[in-house]
Amino acid sequence: MCFGLMAVGVNIICFLYVFDALIMKKHKKNRHKCR
Repeated sequence: MCFGLMAVGVNIICFLYVFDALIMKKHKKNRHKCR
């Protein structure tokens, strides 16, 4: 159960990372949302 939760978390993080990269590529001037 814990392993499954970990896998889901990693998948979500990977998806968010790719999504953020795509958004950054699309909106290069919008840089005030830097983490």
